[in-house]
Amino acid sequence: MVQAFMKDAFPHHTGRAGHDRPHPLSSRSQLRFHGNTLRSLSCLHLNEANVLLASCGFFVAKCDEKSTSAANGEPALLPFTAINTLCIIWSNKVYLLSDGGNVMQRRIEQLDGLRGLASFTVMLHHLYLVFPFLPLLFRYSPLRVVVNGHASVILFFVLSGYVLALPFMERSGGSYRSFVIRRIFRIYVPYLVSVILATLMASWLASGRIPGIDAWQRGIHPGTLAGHLFLVADTDTKALNNVMWSLVHEMRISLLFPLITLCVLRWGWRANLLVCLLLSASGGLKTSLPWGHEDITLWDTLHYAAMFLIGAMLAKNKSSIAEAYRKLTALRKWKFLIAAFPLYAYSTVIASAASKMGFMPYDVIISDYAAAIAAAVWIVYAVNSTRLSKQLLLRKPVVFLGRISYSLYLYHLIVLFSLMFAFYGTLPNAVIYAGTIVLSLLLSALSHRFVERPAIAWGRRFADRPSRTQIGRPALTKES
Repeated sequence: MVQAFMKDAFPHHTGRAGHDRPHPLSSRSQLRFHGNTLRSLSCLHLNEANVLLASCGFFVAKCDEKSTSAANGEPALLPFTAINTLCIIWSNKVYLLSDGGNVMQRRIEQLDGLRGLASFTVMLHHLYLVFPFLPLLFRYSPLRVVVNGHASVILFFVLSGYVLALPFMERSGGSYRSFVIRRIFRIYVPYLVSVILATLMASWLASGRIPGIDAWQRGIHPGTLAGHLFLVADTDTKALNNVMWSLVHEMRISLLFPLITLCVLRWGWRANLLVCLLLSASGGLKTSLPWGHEDITLWDTLHYAAMFLIGAMLAKNKSSIAEAYRKLTALRKWKFLIAAFPLYAYSTVIASAASKMGFMPYDVIISDYAAAIAAAVWIVYAVNSTRLSKQLLLRKPVVFLGRISYSLYLYHLIVLFSLMFAFYGTLPNAVIYAGTIVLSLLLSALSHRFVERPAIAWGRRFADRPSRTQIGRPALTKES
């Protein structure tokens, strides 16, 4: 069944890595499909991109005291800077697919709904860690799916890879410069506001010790705050807001995304799966290498980049996957859905089992791939199943969760910590629990309206501005 589906979903693959039928966008001659509308190779602006990525590498080197002490200053930074250099060299084959540099504007609301449900699950996961309500029910029954926060983060990564790759697969991606500017405004600006709020609330409310909470109780050190402000650096992400660990990887991978897109465009799905495994294997070696250390998260970024790559592969093969999905009988569709559910809901159980079987340090990586497989199934069904969309993902409450999902991810722990430090022992835990949900939704809606949307608009405005190297440069014509 799986082989038949893969054959239908990836019809262009011949069976050998490196001998696939070339993607229509992989040849530079194919990039001249819009005549006068397509910009020249200078669209990439290598000098600006090199300055930007060199600055990011400088921030990592300056802020990452743990990496410096563990790796004598250089090896810990090597994977990040080396891959960035490759992105600069190779991304000219990817980011010349725009007619004017405008990234695809339309959204897929089903995927927003899926992201909203995952973000709500992360909030319930953290509430469950602080208030373990009905532990037997949520630990062993299928209801554990609503408190499996880490699987939801893996879904975020796969979904981000899918959504970010779509414009380039559909020939509407912008230059590297515009892409990075948009991602910085999309991720960093709302993140920065949440860091400021968390710092203020921690300084005001944190006192004493609260069971189940480690954040806000160790003080806010200047080095930790600087690491948070630079975002791509290794820092103590548990000091202010535990969810920030994933945003570090999200921002790093956004800077590396040209390389991911290039791999997907140039190679078949089998070669790309091999790249995924190699990236994850490299991430698992962080404690085995002479300069390795468990607190050096640059190695984890390699592993999580594989999750983005899986999403990008789904985007590349969107049409063929949709055709294969339509050929499935209703029974087979249910079989895929049922098979994916335990991989997602019980991913942490899979990690425990892998650890007991001696697969350390790859136990978590194995569980992440289980969650990623399930996430890929969720995405395929969300995009192609009309019944699932109408009955769940396109309902107004779910669409609302999708719109505020990033803010909800950023702010729910800040609300929970604030209420716990202010009212623990005074109000019943159930009231704090309910208050966290209500206030998080309200604060997230306000953040989406007054922070996220303006930041996105600013990002578009700055990304669409021609740089000084673009001004006066002739467009690439069909004859040239």
